[in-house]
Amino acid sequence: MDDDGVARTTVDRVEFRSNSCSTTDAARRSQTVAPPPLYFAYGSNLDAQDWERWCHARGVDPACIKPVAPAFLPDFQLVFDVSSPSRGCGVLDIVPCTGHCVDGFLFEISEQGLAALDRKEGAPNFYRRHDCSAILGDGSAVAAFTYVVCNHRREDFVPPDEVYAGVCRRGRQMLDLDTMALERAAQGHDPQTLVRGIFVYGTLLSGEARAAALRGTVRAASTTGTLVDLGVFPALILTGEGRVEGEYVVPDDLADTLEQLDMIEGAAPRCGTNGFYRRTILSVEAEDVRQLAWAYVQSDQQAGDLPRIASGSWRNRY
Repeated sequence: MDDDGVARTTVDRVEFRSNSCSTTDAARRSQTVAPPPLYFAYGSNLDAQDWERWCHARGVDPACIKPVAPAFLPDFQLVFDVSSPSRGCGVLDIVPCTGHCVDGFLFEISEQGLAALDRKEGAPNFYRRHDCSAILGDGSAVAAFTYVVCNHRREDFVPPDEVYAGVCRRGRQMLDLDTMALERAAQGHDPQTLVRGIFVYGTLLSGEARAAALRGTVRAASTTGTLVDLGVFPALILTGEGRVEGEYVVPDDLADTLEQLDMIEGAAPRCGTNGFYRRTILSVEAEDVRQLAWAYVQSDQQAGDLPRIASGSWRNRY
């Protein structure tokens, strides 16, 4: 992501996500305020020093955007696919990719902040705003927007220089975000997904009715939440301090499996919130190792007064 109308574009991390309750609450509270909505940053705007330099050079108050919480942008990956004339090198973009996710940070923005971001990103002619659903550390989702490169500007791989890559790296390190995906993208390689497995807890369990939809390595696992009995299948809701028992499955083909499961579960594309289930990212324990996992959940409102499964186990629901 770039300036003045030109674009410029795991265990410790799991623990960081799981301990981000206060910032998660702040992100939810910001959704009760009138727009502009939350801004999801993934590139150079993560670096406070670079942002302040740009703002001070243009008489803009850097505090017009304020960091709120770490978050994931599901089904996207980092790429360097556009050249910035002002940077003189390739800069970051994100493109759709099922099963991948980009970790970044959510910011509250003022109206001045929105105008500043649009100017810095060259919106709508270089980058454009893109509405999205960002996933917080507890698996809940918030409406946000980010910036993506306009289609007609995109090229093949355009490498960054070390100055720009260093800005992005420093911002990620300061916010305790992943840097491996950035480094791989800077070399023209597809990033490895941060979330390799799927947490299942109902009819997708081994030996259950829909187990054939999953092929891969299976380990016993559990996560925090509440299991709701919908009759012939359950739903996981994210409230409550109980444990929900299930399995952590690493599929042979993650993208294909998630696309099939999205259809089976009636989930909206890109982890949207308007489906029967919502695909999200949770912290799970698989054989005493904490992992990030994809999972299908419902909201408290959907669950309503349906009976809770006290055991937290679909197999031991009676």
